[in-house]
Amino acid sequence: MIKPPSNQKTYDVFFTRDAAIVSLPDEASDTQKAEHGKAIERALETGEWGDVTIPGEQPTRFVFKPLGCEIAGELYAMMSNSQQHFTVFALAFRLALVNVKNLPDAGKVDFVINPTFGRMATTAFLDRAGLKGEIGAAIIVELGAYALKRARGDDPKS
Repeated sequence: MIKPPSNQKTYDVFFTRDAAIVSLPDEASDTQKAEHGKAIERALETGEWGDVTIPGEQPTRFVFKPLGCEIAGELYAMMSNSQQHFTVFALAFRLALVNVKNLPDAGKVDFVINPTFGRMATTAFLDRAGLKGEIGAAIIVELGAYALKRARGDDPKS
């Protein structure tokens, strides 16, 4: 039976390069890299991160809501019209974000109503949460792209 993605149930996502997630040394073999990649992919698919988390550590948990099909369509149209992908992924991230757990000093997520897209996290919250600079951009791109991909139905957990 084909099950359409839920438009109401929130889901948890984690940045795959979070300090609490096991990383490989630079000299890791191709086999080790492939196995680690499969373990990360399995965690993304199942939502079970225990096998790739450093024991005793808690990664930052981003709670997302599914993007609606109209919003996803608008964002994909922006990408096809030569909009910068970072801008689109940042919008997807801000639109999907509901809550953040285990991110010291971030506080509660603030929201603003955008006339085109509706409710989204504020840029002030992203600044307060430390989602700036190279690592912040990497988090926003990875998780924003994931939210957009999931809205398209490419996620087995949907």
